[in-house]
Amino acid sequence: MNRQRASLSLLAACAAAAAWSCTAAERDFRRALGAKDSQALQEFITKYPESPRLADVRSAIESLAFDDAVGVNAVSAYEAFLKRFPDGAHAPDAESRAERLDFEGAVRSASATGWDRFFVGIRRVHSGSKLLSSSNAQPWGNWRSWLPLPT
Repeated sequence: MNRQRASLSLLAACAAAAAWSCTAAERDFRRALGAKDSQALQEFITKYPESPRLADVRSAIESLAFDDAVGVNAVSAYEAFLKRFPDGAHAPDAESRAERLDFEGAVRSASATGWDRFFVGIRRVHSGSKLLSSSNAQPWGNWRSWLPLPT
């Protein structure tokens, strides 16, 4: 009887500890998410490496990094984001925004140098994509032959 009681007590203690741990992890998750701070989210990953919330935390980190890039709104910011999250949910949007900024710069400059920068930017942003596979390294060919520029 004492052995059975001891087993039940131990089982109850383990269940309570597990419930507290789960509650603490969930509380820490909500706190880190609410802080909108990538450092707090990274600390959650370190503290709870087996949490079922890891995918949510990693997604939140990516979203914060993308929001930072949008706030800067510069090609270099989008490139830094893409280097860190090349397959992330926001990667296509970051590529598009970087291309748009390069294109707008080329239009503003109305010069061959500006257009060179634009096409180099496309190659740089899409270096890992099908657009610039080795058999199709420069799909636009010699752009100067088909894009009229003022002389």
